[in-house]
Amino acid sequence: MTRFLSISEAARLVPHKYECIRLMCVVCDPLVKGTKFERGHWMIPDDAPLFQAAPDPDAQPVKSTPQERVARLERIMGNPEKFNRLIRRMA
Repeated sequence: MTRFLSISEAARLVPHKYECIRLMCVVCDPLVKGTKFERGHWMIPDDAPLFQAAPDPDAQPVKSTPQERVARLERIMGNPEKFNRLIRRMA
């Protein structure tokens, strides 16, 4: 059964601000599909794509050789943003 959350509740669950989520409800229907506007409040279903984990852009292929793993690690270490993301995931 789908549970509906207010924008305030949704803002506590995802790393977006209240205003950003409200704009997503108004403008970006695919991000928060199933959203309802009831009694002057936006209600967001808890199974909306907004709450789904994004696919990992640095996902390692299942069958990779040691050389491919080293090359991937070198690429990640060369990009501070990707490196920090990797470290946060490992913590």
